[in-house]
Amino acid sequence: VRQGCMGMFSALELAAGHLMASVDHEAALVTSGDNFTSELLERWRFSPHFVMGDAGSAVVLSRREGFARLKSVNAITLPGYEAMHRGPGPLFPPGAGLPGKLDFGDSKDRWLDGPDRDPAGPLKLVAAQDELISRTLDEAGITMDEVTRVAYANGSRERVEGRAMIPLGLPMSLSTWEQGRTVGHIGASDQVVALEQLLLSGELRRGDHFLMLGVGPGLNIACAVIEIIETPHWSAAHQPTAR
Repeated sequence: VRQGCMGMFSALELAAGHLMASVDHEAALVTSGDNFTSELLERWRFSPHFVMGDAGSAVVLSRREGFARLKSVNAITLPGYEAMHRGPGPLFPPGAGLPGKLDFGDSKDRWLDGPDRDPAGPLKLVAAQDELISRTLDEAGITMDEVTRVAYANGSRERVEGRAMIPLGLPMSLSTWEQGRTVGHIGASDQVVALEQLLLSGELRRGDHFLMLGVGPGLNIACAVIEIIETPHWSAAHQPTAR
């Protein structure tokens, strides 16, 4: 799929559409893997907002009922912000604009100081994210009050709070930042790994709703709602408590 940090959302959209297209389509395996050891970037200084971590993740989306249900997934593209992460290089010929090293902080600073910056600044991005979240919640048939936990792209506390939790009107205690800060930004696996960790620890149980929010170069924003139908047997919630 190759959509950067929001690739898992796009893959879930494609898989859901594939399953709904025909009753003969029973299941889809969605995987993600990122290894940031390339000399084209420095994982510790690649961005002022996060450090990069290596990870792999996989989920099975099926017509059969499982412990969770994907209730809604949506994405939106804001092409006016595309150059913010790409930098000033030309798009053609292919590879002409490849830098010696990728540096999101540097490319963003150049974009903010350059002629392509939108005079409205981040206001369009904020408005687009608000609309996307509202649409996703409506499709899922829930309100923000029914959201149990929120997973945003792993980053600094300031980033997660400012880009996700404050706009959602929710406290940081409902975010997955405490877990994310231990592994860094693990590419497209951030939200899926957070979901597994919450289920393993018993912090997500039957009846809960998990909201995933992501962003990627392009600029793309994605949102999904997952309902926990049954507490999985491998959850700590099923383990006997010590006496």
